[in-house]
Amino acid sequence: CKGREGAAEAKEAEQLRDRALVLQTQGKLEEAMKIFQEAVRLYPADAESHNAFAVACWKGGYLDLAARHSEIATRLKPDSRFYVNLGAALYEMRKFAESIEAFQSALRLKEDDDISRFNLANALTEVHMFKESIRHFRRVIEINPTFLQAQFNMIRNMETICDWGRRDERFLRAERILRKQLLQGEVSMVRPWHSLSYPFPPELLLAISRSFANHTRSQVLQLGYKILTPTPRHPNQKRRLKVAYVSYCFSSHPTTYLIGGIFRHHRRIKLDVHCVSLSASDGSQLRQRVEQDCETFLDESRASSNDVAMLLNRLEVHVAINLDGWTSMGRTNEIFVLNGAPVQVQYMGFPGSMGVANMQWLVTDKIISPPEFASHYGEKLALLPHSYYANDYLFLFGKEKTQTQVVEKKRKKKKSVMETRRQFGLPGRGVVFANFNNLYKVSPELFKLWTEILRRAPNSSLALLSLPEDAVQNLKKEFSTSGVSLSRISFLPMLPRDQHVLRSSHASIFLDSLLVNAHTTALDVVWSSLPLVTTPHVRFASRVASSILTTTKCTATIARNTEDYVDVSINLASSKPKMKEIRRCYSTCHDLQNSSTPNTLSSSSSSSSASTNISLSPKHPCMLFDTKRWVEDFERLLLLSWETHVMGRALDRCSHIKVS
Repeated sequence: CKGREGAAEAKEAEQLRDRALVLQTQGKLEEAMKIFQEAVRLYPADAESHNAFAVACWKGGYLDLAARHSEIATRLKPDSRFYVNLGAALYEMRKFAESIEAFQSALRLKEDDDISRFNLANALTEVHMFKESIRHFRRVIEINPTFLQAQFNMIRNMETICDWGRRDERFLRAERILRKQLLQGEVSMVRPWHSLSYPFPPELLLAISRSFANHTRSQVLQLGYKILTPTPRHPNQKRRLKVAYVSYCFSSHPTTYLIGGIFRHHRRIKLDVHCVSLSASDGSQLRQRVEQDCETFLDESRASSNDVAMLLNRLEVHVAINLDGWTSMGRTNEIFVLNGAPVQVQYMGFPGSMGVANMQWLVTDKIISPPEFASHYGEKLALLPHSYYANDYLFLFGKEKTQTQVVEKKRKKKKSVMETRRQFGLPGRGVVFANFNNLYKVSPELFKLWTEILRRAPNSSLALLSLPEDAVQNLKKEFSTSGVSLSRISFLPMLPRDQHVLRSSHASIFLDSLLVNAHTTALDVVWSSLPLVTTPHVRFASRVASSILTTTKCTATIARNTEDYVDVSINLASSKPKMKEIRRCYSTCHDLQNSSTPNTLSSSSSSSSASTNISLSPKHPCMLFDTKRWVEDFERLLLLSWETHVMGRALDRCSHIKVS
């Protein structure tokens, strides 16, 4: 009797599952999920129902549920499909070690499954096992030579570890395929974040972002979600402008490390600030600080994209700020495609255009985005008067720096410069050039400039980070081939932030990367008073260091082009007084009370870039580390973005806004 009842329940569960699958294909995801849930309740021993429910949960952004039911399915029936779906959910939850185990389990059941191996390679990439990842991508291509996404992802990892064999040929072919895809209206096989370090023109970068924006829009519409048309009540004397920061990164993450001070300095008399977290608490001090400093903190880590967009609408948010951009390929961008607020702003996470039709503003500055580059962006430009790059260094390092200075003065009496450098793994003698960026930013073109600098400065050396470790051997081979002795090259480990900044202060000159400048590292370098040489190109990510140096008013080391980059570096290396003067110029940025002291360095018109002292007016102090002032300017920009919306000003090419 029980057997007959079980068979009947299994049959009914199968019918429910089939019905839910039809609803899912019709874009009625929420309705389908309720029926899947009823099917697994009715017959919990059916692995297929659990798997189908998990897939629906994954599509809807309910990742915890997706992982839970995929795991149940694998216990009921070992099937490679179930392990792949489990791995996909864990991957989106950024539980990469667990996702690797799931994909490996799938491969043990079906060794030649290209999808399982492709997903495994992607997960290995996230934990920086690049060589192993490339090995799996190669195997995927052997199994399925038409698997273009595997080929593109492998190119990305080869760039990451500085494997430059046949590089020009790879990128010519990749760009040809990519442009064909985009012309056909397909989504780009190159992620916007990855494209930043590729030798692609700005118009192609924008086209890549737009293809992802269109794809994201198509996906949310297929799920049955509706694009919202929010109409919050206008701010008045009793109702403040309501602003919502939306991000996965309210955790121990570089974004929160930089912008944590924003929430502490927002003036509550003007703005009603919400922080909407798409990730659960990691227990870090950075997370705790944001929870404490933000006026209203909401943990929406378990909510779907649609739920969060509707929440923003229900809260009557006036301005929503996307802090992730295309660094996140998940819910953040789905939420903004769904248009939860009438004014939507992109800031910080992604150094370029989102290409999203209803993303009205990109926060930037006039150095990064001068008027002649407006066509590089899909958004209108919201221009800050100083560098767009916020930071909280005075709070994070202020007391620490004072203590460090005292300790260093005492140490210098006992230790020579040589001993101190060696303590940090730096060469003891001569000029030490350095670059503390991730090595994926090193291109063959940049490498040639560095080797030329080393040849022209024979008593110099170069210090790099061994990040990632897989790139070190490839770069050693390149240096050996170029004729530069490996004894002049140091590969250093990552250090805790305070030690990293202190180590930076003991190098001589920082040589910036080109296509993707130092961003946070540039702040570290200026804070440590290490002279930074950079040269701006036309793309957003290639102009950030110039923006930071312009805000310091110490612009002598902003080179005009790559040839000048080499000359500036050599001339600076040959003049200790110039290096000392630049260090002194940077150091005035630490003290806001004295930051209006005349101390500016500006580039001269000569090719030797000999520095010239220019008086710094008290009206134009160094604002780089003045978080309070930065927030005041940013608030003015947000208020102006809302006023522009209310006025109904047409968003044409002339409608950029700026705070002066």
